[in-house]
Amino acid sequence: MHSPDALRADGTVSSLRTYRYVRVSLVAAVLFLGIGVTWHLATLGPLRSISAAYYTPVRSIFVGSLFAVAVGLVVLAGRSLRRTLLVIAGFTAPVIALVPAPVPSDELELLTGTGCPAGVARCVAPGTADAIAVGILAYLVVAAAALVASLAFLAVDRALDRGAWLRAGGAAVLLTALAVFSTTPVFADLGHYAAAALFFLLIAAVAGIHAHAVRSQGVRGPGSLRAYSLAYSALAALLAAVDAAAIVLLLTGRASAVFGEQWLLIVEAVALALFTAFWILQTVENWRDPDAAAH
Repeated sequence: MHSPDALRADGTVSSLRTYRYVRVSLVAAVLFLGIGVTWHLATLGPLRSISAAYYTPVRSIFVGSLFAVAVGLVVLAGRSLRRTLLVIAGFTAPVIALVPAPVPSDELELLTGTGCPAGVARCVAPGTADAIAVGILAYLVVAAAALVASLAFLAVDRALDRGAWLRAGGAAVLLTALAVFSTTPVFADLGHYAAAALFFLLIAAVAGIHAHAVRSQGVRGPGSLRAYSLAYSALAALLAAVDAAAIVLLLTGRASAVFGEQWLLIVEAVALALFTAFWILQTVENWRDPDAAAH
């Protein structure tokens, strides 16, 4: 625990305040999205998924919220495995925003006035191919530039060690894989769901790793070590279970017949609620830590 006077003495008050604002703004971004989707449900009618908001007046909120989450996760980059996984999740979020989810033809027609081509049961909206292409191109260029800049900053700080090179190499491999994947015919159909599944899997992994870490390293926030460990373990298990269930149900293609047309909306809402709970718990634990990015 650091006292306010100690924080002022070593010049970390401003950085700690910024760190807190970034953490709180990430929760605000999820709330922003929730308000937009709730507005659509209350005024324009049902949605079968949160992802379908891309095709509605809520699109700007949907895309903006995901980019805000991405920036928050990347800004909070650190040296540990947990922070590295959060950064990868941050780089995944823009793909969720830029690549729309394919939706059933009848829903697409209801939302946009145009359904899928004849004989196609599920698709992205006609004419979105160019938007996907330019969005992913811009994203890859900016992500690559950010990667190079991060290496340059580390070099200036004389912190460019073997671990930094390994993390940068891993990021380069992932960006290259995305670039190749984006040129394939199946990218428009699978890109959104693949990115979303990876995002929540990474968050589940971070929660699981942190549940183990608090038992060996202790906690820095209010509350008992046991409570934090149990909470992180539960969040990790629930996130992984929800993620796996969504993947299986999407692959079977029969979820709507069994659970109703809005099953995916409910699953996505639960996943976002679990992510928000995880983030709030992390924020409470690290509220007074001036160097939380090191953990």
